[in-house]
Amino acid sequence: MDINIANQIPEESYSLKPDYWIKRPRNDEEKDWHGDQVDWIEGYVKSIDHPHRTLIIDALKKLPSFHSVLEVGVNCGPNLIRIKKEFPHVSLAGIDLNADAIAEGKKLLPDADLRVGNLMTLPWDDGSFDVILADAALMYISPSDIDAVMAELNRVSTGVLIIVERFDESETGVIKNHLWTRNYPLILKKLGYGVQEVKIDEHTWPGSSNWQKYGYVYMGTRKTTKE
Repeated sequence: MDINIANQIPEESYSLKPDYWIKRPRNDEEKDWHGDQVDWIEGYVKSIDHPHRTLIIDALKKLPSFHSVLEVGVNCGPNLIRIKKEFPHVSLAGIDLNADAIAEGKKLLPDADLRVGNLMTLPWDDGSFDVILADAALMYISPSDIDAVMAELNRVSTGVLIIVERFDESETGVIKNHLWTRNYPLILKKLGYGVQEVKIDEHTWPGSSNWQKYGYVYMGTRKTTKE
């Protein structure tokens, strides 16, 4: 992360620093999901039925066909578990900074290709996956890194990116409610994708006024040269 950008991050926005996610202990008192949970990773396991994940399934159902999905920032895999249930023959992969989360994911999804790593250098070949999913992962990527990350997502995809994020007019990103928020439709269009969007509301993300106000599910489909 660029040192000038790092200096702009408020101290309370610890989650924007990669070391936090790499070294985050399971007994961290900070929880990412509401409800009864032993630790933050179990919170992700128990969030499998969170309503916003249905929007991801709905987006996948719009595709004529797909055979593989990579989720970046996969944690222990709640989205992939939902995808596996709906599309049992699809090949699944995921990557996350936290080794404990990936270890838990391998227990839940033994057939998936889950790896510890970062979004800047994805360890897969060009065009390895039909669909790339980023669910509340890009909000931790700084303005100095977002172009490289999006280039990597584009590189390993055959043509579909699904992004669950919060919107702001800024293309590079601004910190809003302690997270990087930016103009993903514009970013996707500059990469050559047509964009469909679905607004998150009180039904699809209950209990979060920020997601209800700023949240969207974006599905970018790469345009062909004939279009």
